[in-house]
Amino acid sequence: MNKSLSIVSIAALVLVSGCSTITQSETQRLSVTATHEGAPLKDVDCSLTNDKGTWTA
Repeated sequence: MNKSLSIVSIAALVLVSGCSTITQSETQRLSVTATHEGAPLKDVDCSLTNDKGTWTA
């Protein structure tokens, strides 16, 4: 399960880091869905980290 959450976190960071250069904005809305074997997981925490800080979703 932790591997799936790590993959989601990395993918989210890649998407967030690329979006700001396209829109010229420092903020972007982001949707994070944690899944395991195709089914959404409930009551889980994901940590999103970059050079600006760490956020929990």
